[in-house]
Amino acid sequence: MTDNVESIVKSVIAEQFAYPENELTRATHLHDDIGVDSMAIVELATRLEDAFPVKFKTFEKLKTVGDIMNCVSSKLGRPDKC
Repeated sequence: MTDNVESIVKSVIAEQFAYPENELTRATHLHDDIGVDSMAIVELATRLEDAFPVKFKTFEKLKTVGDIMNCVSSKLGRPDKC
């Protein structure tokens, strides 16, 4: 499931921000590397909630692609996480 989470998260981010998917790594910083602002982060959360059976509480605190992947993976097992 982890590989699937990573693939879907990368795909959603690449599509939403027109960022090359092959350049996304777990260390890619949403703001510094991709230029995601606070409004875009809300839209990203919504798109990820559509892609996975999860709801985010504190998405704004996630700073990297890896943070998102870890949060989604955790939430799939325990919805109260993140």
